[in-house]
Amino acid sequence: MANRIKGITVEIGGDTTKLTTGLDKALKGVQSTLRTTQSSLRDVNRMLKLDPSSTELLTQKQRLLKDAIGTTKEKLDALKQAQVQAREQLENGTLGQDRYDALQREIIETESELDDENELSENEKVSLEEIKIIAQLLEAGVKDPDVAIYVWKFFIDKGLSEYAVAGIMGNVFQESNFDPSSKNGGYYGLFQLGGGREKKLIEAKDKWIDYAYQCDYTWKEYTGDYKDGWGNNRLLIEDHVLVGTRENFENAKSATEAALIWGISYERALDLEKKTIINGNTVYLYLQEKEVRVQKAEELYAILAGKEF
Repeated sequence: MANRIKGITVEIGGDTTKLTTGLDKALKGVQSTLRTTQSSLRDVNRMLKLDPSSTELLTQKQRLLKDAIGTTKEKLDALKQAQVQAREQLENGTLGQDRYDALQREIIETESELDDENELSENEKVSLEEIKIIAQLLEAGVKDPDVAIYVWKFFIDKGLSEYAVAGIMGNVFQESNFDPSSKNGGYYGLFQLGGGREKKLIEAKDKWIDYAYQCDYTWKEYTGDYKDGWGNNRLLIEDHVLVGTRENFENAKSATEAALIWGISYERALDLEKKTIINGNTVYLYLQEKEVRVQKAEELYAILAGKEF
């Protein structure tokens, strides 16, 4: 900064002094604070690469970004005050055009730095509540909390109940653990589509790996003519039979119920080999010890239900 605006004289607090000494003195504390903040940000970013889920580091990053924005604004205000006097000097011939232009460039650069900081702050904006949720999802074993939060928001925004969405989430956890690039034999993506259902998905080539695309694809399938999925399968749970219709799924009374209905009639991924006959209907036996999807549906419901993102 000093070389660019060297030789410009402005009045600060009633004292006439050169910008390289006068305004530089006024900005000395600002510049020092800004350098310290930027150094701390670099250190935090380096440590986040090692531990991206650290709530302490994420909190520090937000605070440092806020501090950097405030300090850069203070610097910009001081430069613009100097600009007013420099323009007067240019008009009365006591300041050369080259010096005035140099000051203008310094202002433009500082404005650009402020824009960058604001954009970065907006992109990194995560509430402390969201940081807590991310930490809880990681503790629950979720591979990618950002994907999990997106899946939750996507289906909530489509109008499904929190129980229903938690049921989907439990199934996604067991099928792919929120890894959109997951491939297991002929099964693909978050929802492990296969048996012919994956063909249209992977026709999108590289696009199919995108989790937003997969959610949209699954929603279209769910609301469309996917007849093979909703087989209205029946599942014996303790002393009652759970019928896996879409209506029952959407009106599920718990995350467990929703996870089981999605599993038996959409995913068709539960162990449906052991069965019996009740009132003339084939009823499958629920083997609870094999179903992580139920445990995770309840766990993720406890973390995400009632939260705003």
